[in-house]
Amino acid sequence: MERQRLGATINMQTSTFKPDAYGEYKTAFGSFNTFKNTVLAGTGLINGKFTFDARLSKVSSDGYIDRASADLKSFLFHRDIILKNSFKSVSFSGYENTYHAWNGVPSNC
Repeated sequence: MERQRLGATINMQTSTFKPDAYGEYKTAFGSFNTFKNTVLAGTGLINGKFTFDARLSKVSSDGYIDRASADLKSFLFHRDIILKNSFKSVSFSGYENTYHAWNGVPSNC
């Protein structure tokens, strides 16, 4: 039996082009001790050819139901080389620790 191969690409636009250096901090909070914090930074256009952007994020929540919490951390690093054609490289990863809990369905349903 011949082995099948599968290949794919995903084209993601993670942010818009910013020609100037920047730094941002975003935070949000909500019910059940939910917090979201994000730090973004970028070099802007360097020598008319290169850009570097980075993002760090953390989301945490106690959850709606007891023992249904979430703790998520992630990073993204984006490099762009602009010559006659544009070459982009995106690296991202993260850690997720989520606990799911729900009330069961009654037996008379």
